Amino acid sequence: MAIMADMNKEEIDTAGENSKLEVGETPILRSYKQDVANTMSDNIPETMSTLGWEEINRTQSRKDVQTEINSSKIFVIAILFLIGLGVGALGYVFLIHEAPPATIVRPTGNIKPSLITAEARTRISIESEDSDLLYRDIMDRINGAGLSLNHMEELIPENVLVDGESAVSISAENFIVSLGIKAPERLLRFIEKEFMFGIYALGETRAFLILKPLSFGPVFAELLSWETEIPETLYPLLTGKRLTKSEGTMWQDEIVKNIDVRVYKNKDGEYLIIYGFLPDKKLLVITSGLNTFNEVVLRSQASKPVEK
Repeated sequence: MAIMADMNKEEIDTAGENSKLEVGETPILRSYKQDVANTMSDNIPETMSTLGWEEINRTQSRKDVQTEINSSKIFVIAILFLIGLGVGALGYVFLIHEAPPATIVRPTGNIKPSLITAEARTRISIESEDSDLLYRDIMDRINGAGLSLNHMEELIPENVLVDGESAVSISAENFIVSLGIKAPERLLRFIEKEFMFGIYALGETRAFLILKPLSFGPVFAELLSWETEIPETLYPLLTGKRLTKSEGTMWQDEIVKNIDVRVYKNKDGEYLIIYGFLPDKKLLVITSGLNTFNEVVLRSQASKPVEK
């Protein structure tokens, strides 16, 4: 009975509270079930929002990972492609491509200093046994020298040894004989091995030959006896041109640069051949053209640079 009395009391209190509502308002009846449902309803948006962002983040993470994987694949493929190109290139070089034939370099012994200073020094081979061919080759070199004004070039004839691997400079006698020049034998015996053959350009291009006499008397005597053949024999070699015979050409004595010389001139006064011994009689100069002779004499008197 006491319990029922308490329940009646609570109902009365509730009724009392409800009785406090304004007149005309409908009383609101609440229950535990309704409160729980309301609470869950209030929390659903927040819970769904949290779950949605987590799902978005997971999706983005998967995309990022996939992008990195794809980038790595592309990078690896690129590396493999470059490696393949390198292997292919090496295979072409070593297996397919034929290497160009190696150039055989023939060592040459130390070249002696020039008898006079020249702006250029060029080696030429005289391996051919055809003396006429060698003679014409020298003529062509003179015509095609293309030297600058007042420039001199030395031509250094070389011969190949029996082993076929090395080349050496030849002597003056061998040079003259290899060109088919029929000089007096006694003249060849009285000249040293060392000589110089060069080209000089001033107005026109002419060649010159410098010999070193062992004795002045025999060499000069042999030159005098050879004068009838010298113009036709040496003029083409020294000028690159064939000699045109004309009346009035003759040998005569002259003094040039205080040097006694023998000259072969035509009727127009052109110096076709000129030769002479330098004052010390140690050098014999044979050339064509007065300008070339004067330049050779001038350079022979100048101090030569020290060879390194």
